[in-house]
Amino acid sequence: MLCVSLTSCDWLVKKYYGITDLEKFDKQACEVFLAGFDFSDFDGVEQMYWAGDRLEKFAKEVTAGQDFLSAKDLKQPVQMIYLNAQHEVVSYHANCYVPAGASGLNWNYDHRFGVFPPQSAVEIDESFVLPAGVWGSDQNDEPPNYTVVVLWTLAFEGPVTDAVNTVLKNKREKAAEMNLRAVFVNTDQFFALDSTPKGVE
Repeated sequence: MLCVSLTSCDWLVKKYYGITDLEKFDKQACEVFLAGFDFSDFDGVEQMYWAGDRLEKFAKEVTAGQDFLSAKDLKQPVQMIYLNAQHEVVSYHANCYVPAGASGLNWNYDHRFGVFPPQSAVEIDESFVLPAGVWGSDQNDEPPNYTVVVLWTLAFEGPVTDAVNTVLKNKREKAAEMNLRAVFVNTDQFFALDSTPKGVE
């Protein structure tokens, strides 16, 4: 499992898995990165850019109502959270719960992404509630069947690339007829070296 602190991760491990020391937030670089994926199968894609302390606040808000995830889990660099049309969490994934393999993180460990919605990496219940707005803006009169919220940072470009490709493949192969919206929440302003706080405690 790759549950990490950016300040303590060995540089060889970081290089092998596509992890870098992010100097600063660069919105254009984020947009270029996401533009490299084909989201034509999705019912809309939205991008957010959180300020430096927003991830910390998010972790505290979510963990306040439940006890099966820690604030450390919710401050990890790569997270995927699936919600149904009622904005209820139905599946949760983070780099902490993914085994590292020879070619990167195996997001489909135990065939979690062999179904839709994907099998959650942790048991979840009704106490796992996301703060309003994290799932993006409801732009349509009829909400999509599902929304996937991807928290990501360019500091973990390799694992993020694997994660997004896993989401795309799962949608294409297991949910072709489903309306799925994607919300990408960039947390570079939390993980960048010129930001405070730095990394994951």
